[in-house]
Order: sequence, then C-alpha cells, then structure tokens
Amino acid sequence: MRHTFILWLSLGLGACSSISEPTAAPEVVPPPDAEKLLKGIKQGIADSHFETPIEVTDPIKASPISSSPWLVCIRSAKTEESKRISYSAFFKDAYTNSRYSVVNDGCTAEMYHPFKEQPIPDATPKKSAGPKLRGGQK
Repeated sequence: MRHTFILWLSLGLGACSSISEPTAAPEVVPPPDAEKLLKGIKQGIADSHFETPIEVTDPIKASPISSSPWLVCIRSAKTEESKRISYSAFFKDAYTNSRYSVVNDGCTAEMYHPFKEQPIPDATPKKSAGPKLRGGQK
C-alpha cells in the first residue's frame, strides 16, 4: 500500500512539473540620447528638491525587475551627510519617472561627477559663405 501511494505521489508531482522552452533574451535598449538624458536629469533634480551643488552618475543599467532599463543616480554634494541620500531618474527612450534610490538601484557603489548643464551642440553643419572678394570675383 505504501509503495502504491509513493508511486502515485511521484507520478502526480511529475505531471505538475513541465519542461518549458527557454525564453528569448531580453531586448537590449540603448541608453537615451544626450538631449533626452539632459532633460530627464533636470526633471529628476527638480523632483528631488536637492540643494546645489548636484552630482550625477553616467547612465547605468537598471535592475532586471525595473520597468525602465536605464537609470541615473542624483545626489546633493553640499555636505558629506547629503551625499548619503540619492535619487534615481529612470529612462527608456526618454525620462519616465524618478524616486528616492533603493539598495537594488546600486547608487551607493557608483562614481558621481558634478552636474554641469551643458547645452547640446547643434548637429547640423553650418554652411560657410566663403571669403568675400571685391568686384564679384569668386
């Protein structure tokens, strides 16, 4: 009787398990372009209400459980104490949201640099009129 019970239990548990096909690799999303990144960082800084000077990280891969694939860590560099609190700005193609950082974001282990609002250079080349010569010569 006991062997019959163990046999049925084994068959029942085996039926509950399944062999599934491996899932596809997650889609690789490139970091946002410089203009969208700058705009998102500025929004994250405004949301954080941190005092200047501000320090940020370069874009880093977010945790696989995050709905946004990229994040930038933000912190105030006013005092050593203020450097312990960080804020995370999340990006897909552009800024999506921000919140106070959690351990899973990994902001404490990142390298920070001063945030300097740099204007984005115009990518369209300027046409040169060339030198102007007297008398209509070219």
